[in-house]
Amino acid sequence: MVKGKEHCLWVKNKLLSLIKDHCGDEVIGKSGGILYSSYSTVKPGEYMIFGVNPGGDPAHMSQWTIEYDIEYKYKKSVEGNNKEAWSEYIDEIWNGQKAGESIFQRRIRSMSEFLFGYESNLREICALNSVFIRSKNEKEINYELFNFFWPVHEFLIKMVQPRCIITIGIKPYEFLHKKFREYGSRKVYEKKIPASHGNWKIRISKIKEPSGLVDKPIVILGIPHLSRYEVSGKEQIFDKVKKSLNELQEADYVQ
Repeated sequence: MVKGKEHCLWVKNKLLSLIKDHCGDEVIGKSGGILYSSYSTVKPGEYMIFGVNPGGDPAHMSQWTIEYDIEYKYKKSVEGNNKEAWSEYIDEIWNGQKAGESIFQRRIRSMSEFLFGYESNLREICALNSVFIRSKNEKEINYELFNFFWPVHEFLIKMVQPRCIITIGIKPYEFLHKKFREYGSRKVYEKKIPASHGNWKIRISKIKEPSGLVDKPIVILGIPHLSRYEVSGKEQIFDKVKKSLNELQEADYVQ
């Protein structure tokens, strides 16, 4: 596998090719984006993050197309080779706040600190959207597009070979279970932990390896969507989540 700038360029060209071949030129010209992480994260790793879709008003961000986003994040991925990997969650300005200081960015960084200990670990995790087209709010999301964009998800999952996928929101959690069944997977364990927000739950499941996709069992961790779920002050809950996560990753199948 090529490394550094060559690898990032290869990832950029692969994403452009996949979008054009499977989704068409019309889609690549829509407001949206694919990855939140550097293209250097598209390599074997322990974790992946699946969000729902890019936020913001597409009418006000019409120039920020999926094609532009792919090119922009390539440039960010190759800037400053000796620095830490770029991350949209940490380094970008959202909603007019300082870089990394929007509500969602702060919450996903807190989640990462609870689970992994350090912000720098978040920079090394491949993080992507389930739907690449931007919508102003959740009501405008077309969840049927999860399946439409699957060829890109599939490519990224095969590249990373994660032991754990963290989903932000229940829809990506349910979608991945459904897709993995098409690869011969099955759920062998699921635990629900109260999220201390109404009747919301944090879900943790272990699935048999999806044949031809990932060559090991996968743990899927479903976190309530961070646009509405406040992570701060939930240290005790995430201690339980982290304990269950570690146990499931190491355990044999629970039949």
